Amino acid sequence: MTKDEYIKSEFVEQFIEWMSEKLDCETFAHSYWMRKRNRQWSCKSVFDAYEKYDWPHRGVEALGVPAGHTFESNSQALEALQKALLDALLKNDDKRACEILCALMGWGGVRAGNASWLTANQEGLAGLVATMRDALNAGSTEHSLLASNNLRFNSGMSKAYSLVCNEFVIYDSRVAAALGMAIVEFCIEKKLKSVPAELQFPWAPARSASNAVNPPLRDPRQGPFEFPRLAGAGAKRYAAWNLRASWLLAAIAKRARGSDSGFARIESDASRLRALEAALFMIGYDLVRSDQSTGDGESVVSVEPAPKRPRNQDGDWIEGFTPSHENRFEYRIEEDRIKINSPLAFRDARVNATVQILYAQFGTTPFPLANNRDKVRDGTEKKGVGMAYKDAGGSNAPDTSKLSAILEEYEVFVPCFEPAGAGRHWTLNIEALGLVDGKVNIRPWLNERRNDE
Repeated sequence: MTKDEYIKSEFVEQFIEWMSEKLDCETFAHSYWMRKRNRQWSCKSVFDAYEKYDWPHRGVEALGVPAGHTFESNSQALEALQKALLDALLKNDDKRACEILCALMGWGGVRAGNASWLTANQEGLAGLVATMRDALNAGSTEHSLLASNNLRFNSGMSKAYSLVCNEFVIYDSRVAAALGMAIVEFCIEKKLKSVPAELQFPWAPARSASNAVNPPLRDPRQGPFEFPRLAGAGAKRYAAWNLRASWLLAAIAKRARGSDSGFARIESDASRLRALEAALFMIGYDLVRSDQSTGDGESVVSVEPAPKRPRNQDGDWIEGFTPSHENRFEYRIEEDRIKINSPLAFRDARVNATVQILYAQFGTTPFPLANNRDKVRDGTEKKGVGMAYKDAGGSNAPDTSKLSAILEEYEVFVPCFEPAGAGRHWTLNIEALGLVDGKVNIRPWLNERRNDE
């Protein structure tokens, strides 16, 4: 399907007109409890949600961007990342592209599930992103590259392509949830019996701890208005729906330009689209209204009660890739261990002991993976993760390929993009070590980063 075919389809045209007229009205009044921020958030409209945008992001020291949380500070961070990424693509600089994309994943809180893939696929990365950019800009969900078996597309890569493609929005679980909520309201008002096929935007659960009892609700279904799940749908389907979401929201943002909406005060189409995306991002954090979850606030939307929050299911397992052989595996952070989707698990005591040894041996200087099974076993392997793991009581040094990938994703290990020696090298992130009297404990760091905001 092409962009023109999609935008001109019956229900999409109707939704664009309907949504464009609702940007400043109370149809989208919403409230919920922000778990990590430990406070209530509410908005009176879509435009009000944009004005109350709040995403705490880290600084990008190498690009001169300070930390912040407002829409303005986030825009500055993204503009700096965009400029650096476009420059890396222009120069076909794989290492720089990988470094910037990892920083972007850090900004978006999605290093887990993405950073290890980026570093494992550093060679050719700039060309891959540039080629996919051109495919997405072609304006068709049927582009041949989108059907490639090697296509990688998820929330993290959506953020990457939003910086390099034309009018391309970040399509994550929060934006999908808010868009689904809007479509439900549209269907109710238009007295439809089900969600039209062209508006069945897939949703995804919040990535929360595996034992979370009250995760944010991202499932927008209400009564007969159903939406498919995004998880496990495949990269092609993700990319196609990201394109449709981009075309849809870009059309709404353009129409807002000549309206009475507050969005009309935003001059450029690109900035207006980013502002609309930001508003949906805020609304979609939790579809359970505060009166349904905490007893605070008032009911604001006349729909059936929100569905019961499901216990986290496909949000449990996170995709990882080993650094040397790029082997895919799945893992999750549990209460006292890192569990691999196999019999393997890394207990906190052994992980902390391994990192403690690396800290004693290397401090803040680079260290290698160096985990050859035979060399570690007979003691001839050079010092690195493999030998540290053995000295900490680990019995199978090659397992550290998975452990190193995970610790890189959670920024305990910081990758060296230009290592002095052969093979993968990292340095330790001292801030992540949780040092108390010189003793390592990375559990608080992992806990802080394992829940979806």
